[in-house]
Amino acid sequence: MKISRPNLHQIWDTEIVERDMEISNPLRYADELDEKFRAESAAWEAAGIHVDNWAWESHERAETGVYDAFPEKIGIEPDTKLKSCAENNHMGKRMFEKHLAVGETYQSNAAKVAETALAEAGVRLAMILNDAAKTAN
Repeated sequence: MKISRPNLHQIWDTEIVERDMEISNPLRYADELDEKFRAESAAWEAAGIHVDNWAWESHERAETGVYDAFPEKIGIEPDTKLKSCAENNHMGKRMFEKHLAVGETYQSNAAKVAETALAEAGVRLAMILNDAAKTAN
C-alpha cells in the first residue's frame, strides 16, 4: 500500500520551501536567502570545509528543529533487523495511521530552520566546488 500523504521528510524537503517560495521563483528565492544570510555567510565560509562536522550539525538540527519541535512526541522505533534499506517495517503506514498533523506554528518555525539550512548548504556547496576547481587546474 503506497501512502500518498506527505511524510515529515516531504514536508521539510519540499513543502515548506515551496510554501515560502510560492510568490517567488527559485532564482529570486536564492537571491533573497543570499541577502538575508549575508552576515552569516562570511562566518560559514571562514569556518572552512569540514564535511563530518556538517553531517553532525545536520543531525543535531534534525533532532532539535524537526523531531523535538514536533507537537506530538513520536516514540523511538524498536531496534528491528531489516534485510535492506527498502524494507522499513511499514513505517510510513504506521505513522500515517497516527493521523499526526503539523500546525502553522511548527511550519513557521520549520521554515526558519529550513531557510538557514538552505543558505548554509549553498555556501558550503560553493566552497566545495571552488576547492575542487582549484584542485583540477
